[in-house]
Amino acid sequence: MSATLYLSPSTDAVLFHIVDLVRARRQERPLAPLTFLLPSGDAVRQLRRALGDAIAVRPLQFYSLSAAILAEAGSPTREMNDVATRRLARGILQRMSERGELTTFAPMLDKPGFIEVLVEWLREMKTQGITPEQVAAHATDAERDAQLARFYARYQAALREGECADADGLLWLAAEAVEGDPALLAGAGELIVSGFDQFSPVQLRIVAALAQRLPVTVYLLWDAQRGEESLALSRLAPTRRALLDVLHPSEVVLPALDACGPALAHARRALFEPNAPRVIDDGHCIRAIAAPSPEAEVRHALRQIKRLLLDGAREEQIALLAPHPGAYRAIVATVGREYGVTVAVEATLGENPCAAAVLNLLGLAPDFRWRQTFDALRSPYVRQSWVDAEQVALLDALTRERPVIAGREQWVYALTPPQLKDGEEGADDEDRGEPPLLSQLAPETVDALRSGLAAFFDHVTPPADASPAQYIAWIQDALLGLEYDAEDKADEGAAPSLRMAEAAEEGEWRARDLRALAALLTSLREWLDAHTLVAELRLDPDGGMPPAERVRELLEWLPSVPAPPDPRCAAVRFGPLETIRAVAVEHLFVLGLGEGEFPRPPRPDPFYTLAERARHPLPLSRPNSGEDASLWWQVLCNCR
Repeated sequence: MSATLYLSPSTDAVLFHIVDLVRARRQERPLAPLTFLLPSGDAVRQLRRALGDAIAVRPLQFYSLSAAILAEAGSPTREMNDVATRRLARGILQRMSERGELTTFAPMLDKPGFIEVLVEWLREMKTQGITPEQVAAHATDAERDAQLARFYARYQAALREGECADADGLLWLAAEAVEGDPALLAGAGELIVSGFDQFSPVQLRIVAALAQRLPVTVYLLWDAQRGEESLALSRLAPTRRALLDVLHPSEVVLPALDACGPALAHARRALFEPNAPRVIDDGHCIRAIAAPSPEAEVRHALRQIKRLLLDGAREEQIALLAPHPGAYRAIVATVGREYGVTVAVEATLGENPCAAAVLNLLGLAPDFRWRQTFDALRSPYVRQSWVDAEQVALLDALTRERPVIAGREQWVYALTPPQLKDGEEGADDEDRGEPPLLSQLAPETVDALRSGLAAFFDHVTPPADASPAQYIAWIQDALLGLEYDAEDKADEGAAPSLRMAEAAEEGEWRARDLRALAALLTSLREWLDAHTLVAELRLDPDGGMPPAERVRELLEWLPSVPAPPDPRCAAVRFGPLETIRAVAVEHLFVLGLGEGEFPRPPRPDPFYTLAERARHPLPLSRPNSGEDASLWWQVLCNCR
């Protein structure tokens, strides 16, 4: 089959050419299928907006493409999610430790960060197509490498035995399937690949195999005026060579659209080139803003975005990005709500107040620490009837008078009146000062507070002998109240559930909190599936997973689970800087550019434009590597 490589000066040019290409294909064959391969969900959404209601268009990413290949091949392989991968890795390490095969890694076995590092290492090996045998061949004298080779081999053997694969392993299996069966995906029509600046060896194998049965069109950002040795092309030049070697395509250079201003066009051409001419940016197309703090950065950017929206710009035309978005995520979400700007901030469950309240309840028993207990009792998401607001305030005062750190015994002691010894006078002696608060309360008041607190503690303590499935059911029923029926429970003396889902649905931030709870429930189902799958593989590291280990694993993992924004809601895009590689925007705001990162103003002026650069000549800062230069060139090529 034929293959074509289009070298495009910008993503805008790619989008316009794709639209024209689809129209031409529809004129030739109106119902012919077109399969697009894209790097991100943002790129998929932008393609759908550009093509409108075009039929027989199937946009995929590599993982969904591999799933489609394996489904058509009828593969029995089951996918292991991230939780199952971590549990399997821990189980294998535990077995290796029991056999004395861990030496340098033995002290780190019980550290949760160690498992994360090993899983990342596994992903890197599989992404690069490196097999356990290749790792073992290079593990000569280093004991560390030998342990890694043994671990990798045991991990892959367990996956093969259980007919399972992790996400990157599915790419391997898809590559093998599509290379071995020429009929797979033969009816996918034409394959159009866009938005990538590099391919892993496994990804390139899949594209090369599909090119044997389908017409393949690949778009690659490229500046035909530069040589391959240019820093701006340092990431793209190897990709181009790999595509030429594997696909042997015909090359076509797309013309520029000239949709951006002259200053931005000049920056694209001259970025990181020595002896580049200077221009004056009369339109202030590019500006560098110096701010005293991250909050001031975000406030300035969102004020500018607010003005653009009021002037008629659409949210999807604007991107607010950062090299390290984690440092700005909470600030952007807070200031965006304050300014009334909808920003698509992908928070984590630990950052969502409703999900955080659930996680707090999961970690309460058996210690019932003072701060976490009061957070639960005062949470607007917890609807409990055992301790009312007045009793909570009284309990706060009592536990400050007789301090409580953790443990039910300390709570009981704080609510137990002191016993006077024989002959000891009462608390009205002036030398004793003010009598303790507990002695001033009526006995029935203290008893009600004690019994109410005990009932709350009993309710948030999971059943000791519950199976994993029963534990998840307990969370859904006792905490979230998904099976709660107010009419059926009206005659009962105590609330059967904390009804957190109901509180979220009736709260001020209903949409945000319900999305977080949906992500939490999905994660709990993934955890249960992972537990079942790893148990079937007979590599469960905890034997039956005691309740304490179960809670520890969940509380280590759940807070970092993403709670994605609603993709149907128009919002300003926020995320890592590299996400702009495949998506064109009209207005780009970049946060967090410090010393040593391009662009860097030579002096702390609040406004530093290309015009000032021309009046105060300084060379452009060269990045630390060509990879950085290539990223910045692609960022500029995606700005209109």
